[in-house]
Amino acid sequence: MGMEALLSPRVLWLLLWVQLCRGAAEVRLEDGGGRCAGRVEVKHQGQWGTVCSDDWDVADAAVVCKQLGCGSAVEDDYMADFGPGSGPIWMDEVDCGGTESALSDCTHSGWGKHDCDHSEDAGVTCSVPRSRGREWGAAGLWQQGRRLRMGMEAVVSPRVLWLLLWVQLCRGAAEVRLEDGGGRCAGRVEVKYQGQWGTVCDDSWDMADAAVVCKQLGCGSAVKAHDQADFGPGSGPIWMSYVGCGGTESALSDCTHSGWGKHNCDHSEDAGVTCSGFVRLVGGESPCSGRVEIRDGDEWKTVCDSDFGPKAADVVCRELQCGAALSVPRAADSGEGLSDVWDRELQCVGNESFLMLCPRGSRRDQPCTHTNAAGVTCTRFRLVNGSTACEGRVEVQVLGTWGTLCASRWDLSDAHVLCRHLNCGFTESIPRGGHFGRGTGPVWRDSFHCDGTEAHLGQCPVTALGASPCSHENDAAVICSGPASSTSLRLVGGGSRCDGRVEIFQHGTWGRVLDDQWDMQEASVVCRQLRCGEAETAYNPPKPQRGTGAVGLRGVRCAGHEASLTLCNTSLPESALAAGIAEDVGVVCWGSRQVRLVNGPGRCAGRVEIYHQGSWGTVCDDGWDLSDAAVVCHQLGCGGAVEAVRSARFGEGSGQIWLDSVNCSGAEAALWECPAGSWGQHDCGHKEDAGVVCSGLCWELWWEPSAQGGHDEGRSSNGRG
Repeated sequence: MGMEALLSPRVLWLLLWVQLCRGAAEVRLEDGGGRCAGRVEVKHQGQWGTVCSDDWDVADAAVVCKQLGCGSAVEDDYMADFGPGSGPIWMDEVDCGGTESALSDCTHSGWGKHDCDHSEDAGVTCSVPRSRGREWGAAGLWQQGRRLRMGMEAVVSPRVLWLLLWVQLCRGAAEVRLEDGGGRCAGRVEVKYQGQWGTVCDDSWDMADAAVVCKQLGCGSAVKAHDQADFGPGSGPIWMSYVGCGGTESALSDCTHSGWGKHNCDHSEDAGVTCSGFVRLVGGESPCSGRVEIRDGDEWKTVCDSDFGPKAADVVCRELQCGAALSVPRAADSGEGLSDVWDRELQCVGNESFLMLCPRGSRRDQPCTHTNAAGVTCTRFRLVNGSTACEGRVEVQVLGTWGTLCASRWDLSDAHVLCRHLNCGFTESIPRGGHFGRGTGPVWRDSFHCDGTEAHLGQCPVTALGASPCSHENDAAVICSGPASSTSLRLVGGGSRCDGRVEIFQHGTWGRVLDDQWDMQEASVVCRQLRCGEAETAYNPPKPQRGTGAVGLRGVRCAGHEASLTLCNTSLPESALAAGIAEDVGVVCWGSRQVRLVNGPGRCAGRVEIYHQGSWGTVCDDGWDLSDAAVVCHQLGCGGAVEAVRSARFGEGSGQIWLDSVNCSGAEAALWECPAGSWGQHDCGHKEDAGVVCSGLCWELWWEPSAQGGHDEGRSSNGRG
């Protein structure tokens, strides 16, 4: 009664969802003829394994059926009734009460601890008929929703009912591929169902259906929907017929059809697709940069730079849904190709939707070599309404539409990466409050989770939340330092933009800095110039981390107060530098400190790790509580703290244990601002590594069931921005 008066239904349901989101091990049933019967397999540490049948009973089977949405347990099978599995045996002596929501919630002897072999693999037969085990289309979901509504209408809000349906929808799409079309973006449509590839009948096959296939494969838009086995007849089962996509589905198996394997066709009616994947960029640092190659018949060919101009570059970027052309470099920067060279000039106007629609010139007389191959760097980002090209309101292109980014989750690390990507140096500031005017179009609330070292925002983990109610008064913006000049510095090879080996930009290229007496005075100048706070360490990198390129600066003496390294004494006599002694130099600045969560079910839960003095280390759980966890969650933009985890529940870390006896009030901006023991001073082992679960984990799993970016690396933050 006390809590009921204090918490709204919305908050109560959020707390319930937090519990549901704590993360259960995946489970599946194999070799039973459908997804609701078979040998029980569970996924642990990224690997599938089986369950021993010691003490296996109907209560255990009931939990498996419930977890899979397969009704109730009909039979608990043992002694490898569905055949012996392979790989590890993850669980033994499982003891469920029958009320658990996942098999991994039940007690057992411990992961990988058993006295069994695969002849004792456990199995389950659930009440959902085997023949209908995978037929969860719109009708199946409607019936499921109707049963839920009849039983729970009085106690569950509509929002939660939709959540339950969403869980079913997110269970995974059938794989799709295109065969015999000369490339992965054209060919006969084949879909994988029950472990077997089969074709799709062309009854009612149209461009909306083809568009979904192209989208699922990341092949741009649909150019043609083929019928009558244009790419040759396939073999094996015909899995789908009378497909009816709206065009907005994310996978072909999300579309309506007559039922798996139900058709009146033969392989002379196999459907096919040609997507707009006529061009590709290879050898670059992302799918949106690199050497330009065009498919000519069954072969990819390099394009000569004299046949490829800025207008053609714009078309390529538009076709690949990569935004606009940032630059048209010589492709030698992306490596020389080995394919033939395309011998036609592309005479694009610049407004074509696809490169294949551009007019083409006659065959060239003079041969073109691979050293003259064309390249493109595209960007989906631009800065608008600034006084220079390196400042302005941040805009991003999504599915051909330019919109702004909401500033609520935009921070310095994200801005640093964008400045670097746009060849604009590093971030000087991120103005708020419509500093560069109001944008137009949608406001995207995509949340980037950069650590500052990425080459472009596409390398950062991202939570894609789509358009938002965020107003244009809160558009993200950035002021970058500007293009590299003769005074520009950068740090390379570190774990952040504020630590690593020092390089200086001179004569149009980056070069190494060598010195024989590098100390904290010089390091202080570098950290100040890069706006990375105070210097923590000045060092000479070990041999594997030394540079190999040109030398930009050899010998420097600073007083420590200079605004840039070039204002120090760099005109040292040769006698001051003994030959062969000067070495590469590096610094670690205070601004390099970061925190991240690793080994959890998402970026907002896991073991706490801190980046300090150039290496990642853990935090001891002595005195670890919700106030400490709250600071970590806030620092990472992960909402509030749900749980302060102790005793290495997210696994033991390695390396340094950086902090012990942390005692936060909960109001600090960064974990290292809390009272604690000295850096590296502790009386702990890694079995005491601290962790956190933040409320943002639930929203991450709600909005992004297939999050981009690896959970193992987690999200890091320097807590500044």
